[in-house]
Amino acid sequence: MKIDINAPPPLDIFRDRRKHLQASIILLSLAGLGLLMMLYGVLAETQVSAMTENVALALLVGPAVFFTYYGSKLNDYKGLSVSQKKELADLSRKHAKIAAYCIQVGLQRRPMTHAEYEACVDWGENVSLRQSQKDK
Repeated sequence: MKIDINAPPPLDIFRDRRKHLQASIILLSLAGLGLLMMLYGVLAETQVSAMTENVALALLVGPAVFFTYYGSKLNDYKGLSVSQKKELADLSRKHAKIAAYCIQVGLQRRPMTHAEYEACVDWGENVSLRQSQKDK
């Protein structure tokens, strides 16, 4: 998710959250099915075919690879921890632009997301880096 703190916060920031959550649930279910098939192959008294083993492996590994993509997308919607809130408060005191963005998010009556937090931290680091280079 691309967040620009120089612009107003997006009004529909949670628009794609449900889609990412559903995809994650489906992919984890498929990986769980592959794991159950592997468990059956280990615990079964009968011989399991090579095709069953390959399907079980594909069901475990394939969805797990795609889950990393959707899992990282879901991470953007996560709330902030106490230490992150403190760091954001410190950044708000140092930079008026970050404080203004946080106020705009508060006016939307929603919590700050992890993606917005990361954008604020990155913006603050870039400003601090430019100021330190300017001072040299």
